[in-house]
Amino acid sequence: METVSFYSYKGGVGRSLLITNTARFLSLSGRRVVVLDLDLEAPGLLYKLGDAEAREAAARGERLGVVDYLADLFETGAPPASLDPYLVTVPTPPDLDGSIRLLPAGAAPHPRYWERLEALGELRRAREPDLDLAMVLLDLAGRIEEELTADYLLIDARTGVTELGGLATTALADRVVCLTLASDECLDGTRAALDALRGAERPPGRGPVTVEVLLSRVGSMRYGDKEQFATSLGVRTLSAVLHHDHEGVEREPRVGTTHIAERRSGLLMDTAEWIAKTFGRAGDQHGSAALRMRAVASVVRDLTRERPMPTPDHEGGAPWRRDQMRDGVTFTSYSTTRFADIALYSEADDRRRAPTAVPEMIVEYIGDSPPEPIAAVWLRTIGVKAVCLLVAGPDGAVVQRTFTWRWGWSDVRASQRRDLPEAQDFGALDDVGDASSDALVDAIRRGHSRYAYQLVRNWVGVTHATLHGGSPWRPREARRILDGLSSATDGHYLLRVAGGDWLGDEHWGGMSSGRVIAEQVAEGLLAPLYWRTGLEDAAAYGRDKRRVAYVAPVHAFVASHLMGLRYDPEGQFRAEAPAVADESSDDAYAIYGRRGLDGLEMTLDLDATIGAEALARIVAALQLSASDAPPTPLALTQALRARAMLVTVGVLGAYDADSSTLRFYREHIAAAAATLGVATRSLERVVHLHLAVLAYAHLGRDADGRMWESFALPRRVGELIPTGGDLTTLVQCFVARLLDRLGDRDLRDAFEGLSDAQPLPYRAWRRLAAVSLEDLRAWLMTMRRGHGAIDAVRLALFP
Repeated sequence: METVSFYSYKGGVGRSLLITNTARFLSLSGRRVVVLDLDLEAPGLLYKLGDAEAREAAARGERLGVVDYLADLFETGAPPASLDPYLVTVPTPPDLDGSIRLLPAGAAPHPRYWERLEALGELRRAREPDLDLAMVLLDLAGRIEEELTADYLLIDARTGVTELGGLATTALADRVVCLTLASDECLDGTRAALDALRGAERPPGRGPVTVEVLLSRVGSMRYGDKEQFATSLGVRTLSAVLHHDHEGVEREPRVGTTHIAERRSGLLMDTAEWIAKTFGRAGDQHGSAALRMRAVASVVRDLTRERPMPTPDHEGGAPWRRDQMRDGVTFTSYSTTRFADIALYSEADDRRRAPTAVPEMIVEYIGDSPPEPIAAVWLRTIGVKAVCLLVAGPDGAVVQRTFTWRWGWSDVRASQRRDLPEAQDFGALDDVGDASSDALVDAIRRGHSRYAYQLVRNWVGVTHATLHGGSPWRPREARRILDGLSSATDGHYLLRVAGGDWLGDEHWGGMSSGRVIAEQVAEGLLAPLYWRTGLEDAAAYGRDKRRVAYVAPVHAFVASHLMGLRYDPEGQFRAEAPAVADESSDDAYAIYGRRGLDGLEMTLDLDATIGAEALARIVAALQLSASDAPPTPLALTQALRARAMLVTVGVLGAYDADSSTLRFYREHIAAAAATLGVATRSLERVVHLHLAVLAYAHLGRDADGRMWESFALPRRVGELIPTGGDLTTLVQCFVARLLDRLGDRDLRDAFEGLSDAQPLPYRAWRRLAAVSLEDLRAWLMTMRRGHGAIDAVRLALFP
């Protein structure tokens, strides 16, 4: 048996973690390992190696350990009859010969442990010099070798200069692994400890101790630094340099079973290389252990790697948190037992209860065994929801095979996704192995808005064409994605995702086409989504000044691409700002000095109400009986519908040309929706479309750059059928064409149902359905320039 003591002058260098990794690697190599925790003042190996039962026993003060063993020995004068009550068996793969037994310090941090530790000191003083601590520990090591047939005894020695630490490194050890940080304090203290170790007496018959010096938690090193550190420590060379894990030492990477740093030279990889070099032996089991270590480490890297989520709130994080993971857990169901290299739980509390609580997903290395039967055991017998099996191929490569299963399925199914399921997937997706667009759309509709980012990426994948061909164009899937996003409850969030700053080159692998993709998303996804989402969400997005550059495509979708006008107040203001600053420029001052940017920018007023004077005109037009109380919105809309007078402008909303404001009478819209039997949300969007097209006709610039200065709207916009019914008809024609492009059946039904309850100018769009869009644009230009009504529009109004 080889005894290896792990020592450090200061704490926080990763000593206990290195012991844990070494024990696991040796057990995977077929070695029988015993781990002894002699860091009695700050024990921690029980938390790193012990299972839930052992930790719960410690929490109750019932867990025995080396403090209890020594106390019993000093109290009775004889060693306990058996080591078994003091040992913890650490779960290891049952198909391997290796094992790990832990002799923890005791029930720390329960108060009983500190009482026993204090009692041990008193018992030692009472028994000295009859019982020598060094001989007691040597006897314990001998019993471990003889009774447990251990190949390795790994000792966690106390930090600093202590009696136990000295005994662990001098009397017991065949090899001492000394860890140090690069600080002056640690280097000076470590050198003093190494000097003392070289001059220490060894027990009779024991050869000189082998010393390994590891520099830990290193950020970066220049050429020659390693030799300088070795010189300062008084050694020929450093055995290893363990680089710092920049993602946080609390994640504590473990060999093959937990988080590793993103960089290849990170803490785990450096640790693994040193362990393999120091303890590795030729043979199949050693090679399999190394392969298993690398394969599981690769999976854990993907599971815990911090990834920036380019969401509106810049949410980041890993698919799985460290407190959701448990390493090396054995599960038994009925007569079946399986060992999981990693068990992943939805909640941290479930992790602490492993293996009692069934995890959401497990990861197991199975070598060259067939994966389907093993997956069936995990999914159908033990009850996990997903299993990732690591299968070794004949060429030494390891392939991930992920399986899922649900009640009603005849057999397990291979995952259709390229990545592993994330923690959030288990509460959102019906099948975590299916991350297709349709599955994500279903999750969006159930309120899981976080999948919007992936859906936007999927949309790009099925619509974007690159110079080398790109992905196959799938317009039906693109339409399903748009439909799914439009039906989400958190529309403002989705708009911010589709119109976020992440749509740049850096989020598409630095491709030069990143800006092209961003423009495509803005035009093909953001703009339609804006006009289909809820009114409040659209208003909130329009007020978000941080994303003003992504509001312009929303306007361009209607004003430019549909109506042939240019409406971009922010861009226009920036382009003409120098002229605005010069008050001698009459043209710029006439536009901006009088109205300012607010006069150009379209705003939405969602809290508007019909004025008393306008309401009185409506009542008079309906020839209702005089009454002190005005009619309720429902009674009013029912009366207007009965007379086909349920106009948009004046009853459901209004456009204030002086302030460029769209006003929505939402009480009357809701009443009209109830009267017509359509969804209020859909009718609000129809009203928005009508008012917006009317505003674009007023605010948009034509090819000559002219806008409202040469085009005045009918002034009597508050009447039921305002002068300029031909303009109303033209606006309705553009709205109908816009709805064709949006492809939203609910909006279309609401538009047609409303127009059926409206006067002729609102209904005449049907008679002009065959007119080309180019003709509609030309008629709009004619009206804007004050040339009167168009004959075709008049014929549609008065056939």
